[in-house]
Amino acid sequence: MDQRARELHQRSNELERAECRYADLVPRLAEFFDKLADSEFGHKIGRDVLARVEQVLGEEIRPQRRDTWDQYVALFGFTWNDVVRVDNAGETPVEMAPSHMNFAPFHIEPFAWLHGWALKADGQPGKKVLVAKLRPGVTIVRVLRRGQGTPKQASPVPAAS
Repeated sequence: MDQRARELHQRSNELERAECRYADLVPRLAEFFDKLADSEFGHKIGRDVLARVEQVLGEEIRPQRRDTWDQYVALFGFTWNDVVRVDNAGETPVEMAPSHMNFAPFHIEPFAWLHGWALKADGQPGKKVLVAKLRPGVTIVRVLRRGQGTPKQASPVPAAS
């Protein structure tokens, strides 16, 4: 598990960096083309480069990143639609319906921050957001209910630009 977790951690960080760079590039390219639209130089480079950047971001980078999430949580025995209890030694257990995750910088240790909705008194996902560490070989995740959480977000939470 540890080796596979490290591989997924490293791959997700690579994809996150690519996603941030591509996402930052999209509005800059749009502005570039808008400002040069009437210029003789505005037609030297086609707008198709902007469409291609958006295509790579939406069809390649983000799906691969979401796939690393799926594989990583599978190492802990749950899926995005489950309601789980996350236990880390020395920390208060967290019960949540997972929504998304992000990996800590690779130079620290290979763990991920799992984000999700806290459970209300009736056991259903509420509006309060919780965060818990997923540390290979340390964290214990118990599935409280299969398939009764919240579906994973369609795309990762956008990184700050």
